[in-house]
Amino acid sequence: MCSLAKNSDNKILIRFGAVGALFCFLMAITIALNAASYDWFNLRASDFIVLFCFALLLLTDRLSVSYLELGLFISIFIILLASDTASAVSGTFDISSAIFYYKYFFIFMCFIFFKSIFKRYLWFSFKYFVYPFLVFYTSIVVWTLFSVFYLGDNYLDANGRPSFPLAKDYAQSDAHLLSAVIGIGLIFYFSILRDFFKKKLSYDFFMISFVPLSMLVTGSRSAFAIVFFFCFILFFIHIFRILINHVASRTFLLSVLTSLFFVLFSILAALYYSNYLLLSDFRALNFNLVADESSNIRIEMLLQAINESSKNGYLLGAGPTASDNVFYDGIFSILIAHGGFLLVLLVFTILALIFFKVVISRRISFNGKAKYMSLVLSIFFANGISEYIFVTRAAIPMISIIVFSWFFLVSTKTEKFTKLA
Repeated sequence: MCSLAKNSDNKILIRFGAVGALFCFLMAITIALNAASYDWFNLRASDFIVLFCFALLLLTDRLSVSYLELGLFISIFIILLASDTASAVSGTFDISSAIFYYKYFFIFMCFIFFKSIFKRYLWFSFKYFVYPFLVFYTSIVVWTLFSVFYLGDNYLDANGRPSFPLAKDYAQSDAHLLSAVIGIGLIFYFSILRDFFKKKLSYDFFMISFVPLSMLVTGSRSAFAIVFFFCFILFFIHIFRILINHVASRTFLLSVLTSLFFVLFSILAALYYSNYLLLSDFRALNFNLVADESSNIRIEMLLQAINESSKNGYLLGAGPTASDNVFYDGIFSILIAHGGFLLVLLVFTILALIFFKVVISRRISFNGKAKYMSLVLSIFFANGISEYIFVTRAAIPMISIIVFSWFFLVSTKTEKFTKLA
């Protein structure tokens, strides 16, 4: 048995080689540079690297894509093209919005890029993702705090909200995007990475001490909403298990206590620092959605998207190039506008397939399944707030987190790659 495992390890090492090292290095650079907001014609450094890696994987015959994945992606493009074609008959067309075809393709490329590397090189590739991700995440958290407390108005918008570093114009804040990425990074750490690092106190201290404050100073509710949603879903899954099996696991009780501690700590930290923060920061804890202007705008955008889809019989949308708006402040709204309810149904089918694969897996424990499903649902929920997935700075961390978490949980070599940490 040991000799078989050793031979398997040797095969992976040989297959890793120079080409594997190159792909893992490029993946590391992609993650680490993703914090930079500077762009060339709406394309960032991470876009170019992913495009190059995807082409290289294709040329070297290292792409890992199933017929089902390819079929779902082609189906999405057919729906988008059909919607645009139906709208083009009426003469509605905006060539600048054709960039969304690239954005849909970029999401597919990112998924295949990370899947191909993690699946082919297994645990040897994990450290090339985890440490660059920590660099990326730490940099945006520290930058958020530094820009608010030390750099001043030149790096903030009119409402005193920060943006990603190296932006061309800090007056146009992307605080909502920044807040969402910080929130997703936090739940990713406590659900997956904390196990990878064997619960190192230094990382825990950073996450508990600095991250909640950075979430607060963005002046956006996104991060807190994502974290609370994750805690709720995780709690609900475990409660459901207790009702079915009448057994409360020790891990569940620990998860509940950890979640409650973080929520209480975040509230106390917010109250403590509130006297030192800008007035806009109170908005991060304002969940009065009924009287909130941005919430009302999202509802209006959804109704507008449905109205645009009605012109093509609801099943199809207006199409990316014929939609009235560029963004719709919500993944449901933009999917309905671009591809109608057929596209929404297809996206829900993809989500259902992910959950089905998780549920039937025998290589993931119940707690692992609960954390993974809560993580995926939280990312989906984040895009329900706004369609962050169509922005490179959010697409790369979101997709890489989903793919990495899966391979982390199903890997049978846990002891090997945790030694790398």
